[in-house]
Amino acid sequence: MRKSVDRTLLGIVMLLVVGGFFIFSSASLGLLAREGARFSSVAFNQIFFGIIGGSIALFVASGIHYRFWRKYAFYFFLASMLLTLLVFAPKIGLALNGAHRWVRIGFFSFQPAELLKIGYIIYLATWLSGMKQHVASFTKGALPFFGIIALTGCLVLIQPDTDTFVMMALAGVIMFLTAGGRWRDVLIFAAVGLALLAIFAYFHPYVMNRFTSFVDPSR
Repeated sequence: MRKSVDRTLLGIVMLLVVGGFFIFSSASLGLLAREGARFSSVAFNQIFFGIIGGSIALFVASGIHYRFWRKYAFYFFLASMLLTLLVFAPKIGLALNGAHRWVRIGFFSFQPAELLKIGYIIYLATWLSGMKQHVASFTKGALPFFGIIALTGCLVLIQPDTDTFVMMALAGVIMFLTAGGRWRDVLIFAAVGLALLAIFAYFHPYVMNRFTSFVDPSR
């Protein structure tokens, strides 16, 4: 079967990669100046491990049939959640500034939440595909769907990693609406989510600081 490339999607990915590289580079200038690191070393890591490594991963993943991802979506999602829990494991999880977001194995460290994002998206896509006839139903579609987001969100928020949760929640909502979900259900759960986020921000000042600094950068 002849394979075709979604040029629009590929173009969006390329724009995100290039834009992300420049945004990350500009955000790193202040840190580099303070710590005396060289910009060339940071740029090399981003180009070699990020752009080139990511491009290789894109090429490999594009050759895998979507049925493979659909077949193993739940197991991939479950494995990524269990891996994320390792951030709290003694001698494996790495805490920085009170946040448990890293796993260190020997000399290698990484953020399991990055794999959780992928497992989460693949599983949601699989779930929505299988439940497309019930997506517009509140009890059979919206309720279990937002239950998946809430379960994943709890795992991310206890690290805590609010930014990752917000991105994952927004991605999930867009997928839900694209699959035929109703705006009314989204608004209901958005109201509940904002109320819970306000409570979370009240007990975690760093979250409130994020909001206040976004509204008033001078603070």
